[in-house]
Amino acid sequence: MNLTPRLLLQKIMVLPDAHHLEMIQPMAGALEFIFLAFLGIAIISTVLALAHQRSNPVLARRFALAISGKLGVWITFGLLPLLTLAILLGQLVYGSRFGILPAIVKLSPLAVFGLLALWKYRRCECRVAGTLGVLATLGFALPFVNLLEMLHWPERWPFLNPLLPNIYDVQGVVRALIFLAGAILATGGALLFRGFVWSESRMTADAPERNVIRIWALSLTVLGAVALPALVVWDSAILPVGAQSVPALVVSAPLLVTLWLSALLALAMLWNPNLCRAAIIAFLAFAGLAFETTRENLIQTTALADKLIALRMKADTQFSKLQMDQEVRYSSNTPFDPKAGEKIYAEKCSACHAFDRKVVGPAHKDVLPKYRGQSDKLQAFILAPQKVDPAFPAMPAQGLSRREARAVADYLLTRLETETKGGAQ
Repeated sequence: MNLTPRLLLQKIMVLPDAHHLEMIQPMAGALEFIFLAFLGIAIISTVLALAHQRSNPVLARRFALAISGKLGVWITFGLLPLLTLAILLGQLVYGSRFGILPAIVKLSPLAVFGLLALWKYRRCECRVAGTLGVLATLGFALPFVNLLEMLHWPERWPFLNPLLPNIYDVQGVVRALIFLAGAILATGGALLFRGFVWSESRMTADAPERNVIRIWALSLTVLGAVALPALVVWDSAILPVGAQSVPALVVSAPLLVTLWLSALLALAMLWNPNLCRAAIIAFLAFAGLAFETTRENLIQTTALADKLIALRMKADTQFSKLQMDQEVRYSSNTPFDPKAGEKIYAEKCSACHAFDRKVVGPAHKDVLPKYRGQSDKLQAFILAPQKVDPAFPAMPAQGLSRREARAVADYLLTRLETETKGGAQ
């Protein structure tokens, strides 16, 4: 059978279990923050470096090194988060008609080429590599952020082309503008941190480009911190009803406060060359981006609530079936120790049960006769106990596998027959 890339990806993906589903969205949110912030800094810092490369190569180099030129940094914060995020998002919409994973796979060559070109620019300062890297990463980023936006609209999934879902709709435009504003803000914070806080790359007091970098970094921070709140309010106003939630509105409050505070501090530092607050401004800038990512994650959670409930139910059902099938295969292929039932009984049951007297539960000689020749029924009761006699407390489940429950049931019925015959003699 010929497999298309889409069918191949569907076969590779597996249905996540209920516990996995609870972890997917927080993990995806953290990776979105890391990847999009890194991608945005890479784009904006390269644009600034290209713009100054001929007139001031030293300044251009300082702009470019808003991100380290080490390949490990680009793999750790660029390529690996993209790969992991694609898998998590694919599992988040598993079984739906929204082909977000195949769409990301089709777009990923642009991201890989663009990131490697931007890294190469930092190694050799080749303008062609920098220009192609900016174009490629922008060509990836705009459809990618729109794919994330479409997670707010599950009712549209059967009718859209996921590769370019709504890039010309107002929601797509706002989402692209939020990405660009966040990229500008993150670049300002990165320039402040790398140039004036981080000891390994901090500029000396007499560096000729120090004041220019200060002005650019603070200006970018102010621009991003002012634009992003307006775009967040706009985005909140056009959200579909099914994606609106109180938690998202609650997170919007610290988001706006953090951004406005970073803008005010950056404005103050523009007029006052004292850079003692550079670390605080950089921290506030990235905190604002983290709050925005959290808000986005809460919107997705609300929009996908019905979908996730159905997926959890399907996952629980499938997991139970797989567990049952596995136990059947295991019990049929693996010899079982005849003494295992007696051992399990001694460990799990003997504290509350005895054959010839009441303990916590009734004497086995009084209740087991009804299970003669019906080991399956006794096994089912051991797996899922139910209250039968009001004179005794309900028996708690012991967490046994089906194979262990069968061993205990066989041991009890065998012992019943042995003791009954012994009593008769």
